[in-house]
Amino acid sequence: MASRRVRFADNSPFSNASTLSSPGPSTPPVLTQPPVWVYQTSPYYILSPALPAPWEIHSMLSMPMFDFNVSIDPALNPVVHGNSLVTQVRNEPATYPPVLSLTLVSRPLPWEIVILSSFSPFVTVADVLGGLYRALRIPATEQDFYREGREKRDAISQAYHRRYRRALGVELEERERREGLKRIDFLVGSHLFKGLRKTERPNVWNIKFEP
Repeated sequence: MASRRVRFADNSPFSNASTLSSPGPSTPPVLTQPPVWVYQTSPYYILSPALPAPWEIHSMLSMPMFDFNVSIDPALNPVVHGNSLVTQVRNEPATYPPVLSLTLVSRPLPWEIVILSSFSPFVTVADVLGGLYRALRIPATEQDFYREGREKRDAISQAYHRRYRRALGVELEERERREGLKRIDFLVGSHLFKGLRKTERPNVWNIKFEP
């Protein structure tokens, strides 16, 4: 297979996915007012009263009756914001009992995604959909990339190239290319959200994706 080159958000030169040796430590990009916290607990959650661990996820999130493509902002995706069922439940608690934050995991993703409540005193259905989209738009680092094996790196590289080439217009395509590898590329094209499932950890939910 021909080698693929990927770009990282720190504007470093292109990296050859097939031939470079393992890089040294890299510093993840700093996000201003990040919509999600990764690998850390929200300070708001620490300071807030403890709530019981949820035992049930909202039915709209466990068995979604709509095709939510996580590569498209749900606020701009008519399949989501134009769906009357989603509109009816978007501000309902994502879990029962309600919680101030919840954690999402998935086998293809080497990160935990912490979803925080926004305007409500609990995480809503809309918080989960919007938070998942924004979390996957976070740039991936060179260190993230090289934690993966050769075969997965090749697949991620191809996903990166497919993604920016699908952008509408030359300017948007070039911007996506320059912004480099993003966490959504680790899904290698499996962008359809197919629901959340319980894990053995309290208030941690596994995301199911399909192509």
